[in-house]
Amino acid sequence: YDVASQAESIKRRIGYMSQKFSLYADLSVRENLEFYGRIYGLDDARLKQRMQEVLELTAISDRLEQLGGQLSGGWKQRLALACALIHEPEVLFLDEPTAGIDPVARRDLWDLLFDLSARGVTQFVTTHYMDEAERCTDVAYIHMSRLIVCGKPEELKSLPTVTPPGTRRWQLDLQAPTQQLSRLRQMDGVQDATLFGQEVHVLSEERLTPADFGQYLGEPVTEHNARLINPTLEDVFVTLSRASGKAGTRLANDSTNAALAERSTEEGKQPETVPVGVSPQESEKPSPTKHTQPRERPTSSMWGFAAILIKEFTHIRRQPSTLMFMLVIPVLQTFIFGYAIDMQIEDIPMVVYDLDGRQQARELQMAFVNARTFAIIDRVTSDTAFERAMTSGRASVGLRIPPDYSDRLLMGESAQVQVLIDGSDSQVATTALQATNLLGLNLSIGIAKNVADRAPAVPARDAVGHAAVPIEMRPRLLYNPALESANFFVPGLVGIILQLVTLFLTSFAIVRERELGTLEQLFVTPV
Repeated sequence: YDVASQAESIKRRIGYMSQKFSLYADLSVRENLEFYGRIYGLDDARLKQRMQEVLELTAISDRLEQLGGQLSGGWKQRLALACALIHEPEVLFLDEPTAGIDPVARRDLWDLLFDLSARGVTQFVTTHYMDEAERCTDVAYIHMSRLIVCGKPEELKSLPTVTPPGTRRWQLDLQAPTQQLSRLRQMDGVQDATLFGQEVHVLSEERLTPADFGQYLGEPVTEHNARLINPTLEDVFVTLSRASGKAGTRLANDSTNAALAERSTEEGKQPETVPVGVSPQESEKPSPTKHTQPRERPTSSMWGFAAILIKEFTHIRRQPSTLMFMLVIPVLQTFIFGYAIDMQIEDIPMVVYDLDGRQQARELQMAFVNARTFAIIDRVTSDTAFERAMTSGRASVGLRIPPDYSDRLLMGESAQVQVLIDGSDSQVATTALQATNLLGLNLSIGIAKNVADRAPAVPARDAVGHAAVPIEMRPRLLYNPALESANFFVPGLVGIILQLVTLFLTSFAIVRERELGTLEQLFVTPV
C-alpha cells in the first residue's frame, strides 16, 4: 500500500493503541467497543462476535457496564487493546503500552501481547524500557528521529561498536558503588561506567583485571565480586546514540548495519530488513491463523457517521449540561426571538401643533390616532416647542395644522397640512410616510363622496345610491388576518436555531475530543 494515496485502506488493516488513554471516559466498556466496531463497519452480528472474542482475550467481561474513566490504569490499557483489536487488524501499533501502570498489570499486558503474537498479529511496540525490548524478536533504535540500527537483540549486543575489539564488560559488586562510580570513570583504561542497582557495569580495556580495579579503588576486588558480562540492550542504545551524536547518524547507521549484514552472511543467511518491536515467537513460528490476503471491509462513510452519531447521543444523555443546551435553550430562543421580535410598527410618537382648533382639525387628529400607526404624545402651542419636540427625538412625526384648514375645506378649496417625519430610522419613516399618504387619500375620498352625493351625475354610485369610486378593491387577509409577525418568523427561526445548535454541538464535540486526547485515536480510524 502507498501511505499517501491509500491511507484509508491502510487504516482498516492496522490497530493503534496510544500511550495516553485516549478512549471515552464517559462511555462504558461496552459502548467504547461498540463505537470502534461501528467505525470499522462491523455489522451487528460480526460486532457481537468480535466483542466476545476480545473480551475473552483481555478478560474485561465483568466490567462491561463500568465507565472507562473509572477503570484503573491496567484495565484502561486492556480496554484500549480490546478496541484496537475489535476489527481484527493485521498489524498492531502500540505506543508505550505499559507506561504508567503497575508491575502486575504490566506483566499481564505483555502476556496478552504474547498471546496475540502466537495468533499471528504483527506488533510494533515503542518503549523506553529496555527489558521490554528484550521481549521482542527484532529491535530498532531511533535517535534524533533517525533509525540508527535494526536487528535481533543478540545480534545488536554483539556489534563491534557496542563492545569494541580489545575491550571487555565487567560487573563489579563494590561496597560503596555510588561513591566509587566517579572514581572508576577517571581510571585509565575505563571507557564507560554506570550504576545498575547496587552494582557497577564497566567497559574497560582487556588489560585491566579485577586486581587492577581493587588496587585503584582501594578495596578488595576478586573473581567473587567481579565477573565478565554481556552488554544489555541499554548498553547498545547508549553506545550507538553516543556514536551517532559524535560521528553522525548516517555513519553509525551504515557501520552497524554493515556489521549485521556481514554476520548474517557468515551464518549462511541472507540479510533482511526486520520489523520494529515485533513480539516474540512471531518470526520463528508462523501462525495458521495469520491473514495471507488483505480483507476488504465496507468503505461507506455512513458507517463512521452512524458510529459518531450514536456516540454523541450517548455523550449528551450522560451530560445534563449538553442536554439542556440541545433541548431547553432552543425552545427558549424560539420564544424569545419569535415573540420578542415584532416587525409591526405601531404607536409612532407624534406631536401636534394645531393652529386651527376647530371641528375639522380635531377630526383630522382623531383620524391619525384611529389609524393605530401614530400615538399623540403632546400638543404644543408654539413653533419653538414644536421644533424642540422634533429635534430632541421625543417625537418621530410632527403634525402642523394651518389656521385656515377648516375655512378652506368649507369653501371647497385644497387644504395643505404639514407632516414632518424623522428619517433617521428608515423603516419607521417609511411606515409613517405610507400611513400618512393613505390617510390623506382616504379623507379626501370621503370628502369627495359627500360633495358628489349632491351632484346630479357622478362616475358611479353604490347600491343605496350614494356616490362611490368606479372600481372598489376589497382585499381579504387569509391565515394571518392580524398581520402578527410571530406567525411568520417562528417557523423560520426553528430551522435557523437548529442549524446553530448543530454547529455549536459539532464545535463542542471537536473541542472535547481534542481536550480528552481522543482525537488522536480517531485519526487512525477510517472515520
